[in-house]
Amino acid sequence: MKESPINPYHRRHGATLGNEEGWRMPGKFTDILREHRAARSACGVFDISHLGKFSVWGKSAGDWLEQMLSNRVASCRVGDAQQTLLLNEEGGIIDRLTLFREQAEAYWLLGSAALANEVFAWLAAHKPQEAVDLTDETMQWSGMAVYGPESNAIFTQVWPNLPIPHDRGIWHGEYKGEELRITTCGQEGDEGFELFCQANRGIHWFETLVRAGAIPCGMATRESLRLEHRSVSAGRDTNSKTTPHQARLEHLCAADKCFVGSDAMHRKATGGFHQKRLAPLECTEPSAPPRHGCSVQNNLGKCVGSVTSGCISPHTGRGVAFAYLNAGVALPGTPLSILINGHPIRAVVSSLGVS
Repeated sequence: MKESPINPYHRRHGATLGNEEGWRMPGKFTDILREHRAARSACGVFDISHLGKFSVWGKSAGDWLEQMLSNRVASCRVGDAQQTLLLNEEGGIIDRLTLFREQAEAYWLLGSAALANEVFAWLAAHKPQEAVDLTDETMQWSGMAVYGPESNAIFTQVWPNLPIPHDRGIWHGEYKGEELRITTCGQEGDEGFELFCQANRGIHWFETLVRAGAIPCGMATRESLRLEHRSVSAGRDTNSKTTPHQARLEHLCAADKCFVGSDAMHRKATGGFHQKRLAPLECTEPSAPPRHGCSVQNNLGKCVGSVTSGCISPHTGRGVAFAYLNAGVALPGTPLSILINGHPIRAVVSSLGVS
């Protein structure tokens, strides 16, 4: 199992460490409800060193990425970030990525921890031999996400001479002789930013942010924020056979653009392939947390889908989840039930979050 470079800090401060997508990461520090409230109403800091990180540069980098990624790379200006997908040739989702354009022909990619090796192998196998360079920088950088309404004040306190990047943007440069990347691309639905520094400086910056007022938070809280925001997670809610239309991620695919997997994706979208659609669910009564594999039933007790990810919302105290449902019931407002520990728990289909 890979280790976050910030784990010595986490151990010293009593974090419960566990397996997060093949990395030993902090599950929680104190209490999930306290951490969740910090990120919603004050400021929380999360270790995200496990995310996949890749650099792409060269005179043909933009043209090549245009062929590989689903969104329109040319519309991403220098200093901007863009959500996009990497598909296989069958139109299935390999990963959901964030693309940063740092210079005219220099890009940085962030992806899921569990899929990092697969993403790099796929990109490397399709890379032209000349005019494009690709490196896996996953182990070189520590990362931390800082979310909450007090995050901007903490940013100004820690870096008084740096402007915070605009929404979905990046700043990459030197601060007092140290290379940093500061981004604003979080998908948890809260105001904030992400910091990436050299791996051996992760503990320093994590401690600095805590001293400035950020509350350390673990992976369980990051997941509850994601599910409350109803943001789709590649790997948890998708796999290599899931198409963007099934996962409700077709908005990340530029229209009238050819890229790897696009032909198969469009063919399946128009050929009756999508009998199941991903949808968020909210329980309407107390229960244990909905988990991967829980059956979803209609009012006649017939199975109409299966949960991909879920938890108890610290905000409402009730279950929230994603599930693949028969297309006919995957509509907001549809009453269903989730079979949790053998008990049918009333739930309703809700709307997707903005991502």
